[in-house]
Amino acid sequence: MTFQITVQITPEALQLLQQSGQSIGTAFDNGNNPNLIWTTQRPAPQLSFPGPNNWGLFASTSQLVSGAVIQIMTALNQATEGNMYPYSQTGFGSPNGNAPNGTIGVQNQTNTVLVGLIGNNSPATATSVREGQTVALPVPNAITFFVTTEQAGSVMASVPSQNIQVNTQNTPNATLIYDVTGWSMQ
Repeated sequence: MTFQITVQITPEALQLLQQSGQSIGTAFDNGNNPNLIWTTQRPAPQLSFPGPNNWGLFASTSQLVSGAVIQIMTALNQATEGNMYPYSQTGFGSPNGNAPNGTIGVQNQTNTVLVGLIGNNSPATATSVREGQTVALPVPNAITFFVTTEQAGSVMASVPSQNIQVNTQNTPNATLIYDVTGWSMQ
């Protein structure tokens, strides 16, 4: 399921964000790592955050530590929920088994690697997988919006306390308001 979230920024808040060099960022909370910034957008009176039409998989040798920026080594741009994909030194292969409902699985056949879901060409979730290990990556259904100076693909120590979360299964089309007091949903 895809989603479309609109963020409206009041004139006063827009001025503060522009003066401080901050952006609007998003992260998914899926149980693996809610602190990976999926997207960022420079502030404007109205921003649009479309959900991915489909999820893919990526692999990286980056470390999942605060301050790191995930560099994608290889990607599979379309992966299907409920399937298990082998990962080897040549990249992701065709599905070779089943993963639990609501997840996309990866079976790591190489050294320890960082794998995760990719949406709209940006890493959305990530977890470290050892050689021979299998992981089921939950397809996210909650997205968190916040203000940040970090770039997309960065790992944060924690999501900023002033944020708002949208359950995209229950509310696939939402309008959020950001003003000088914080976040609200219209």
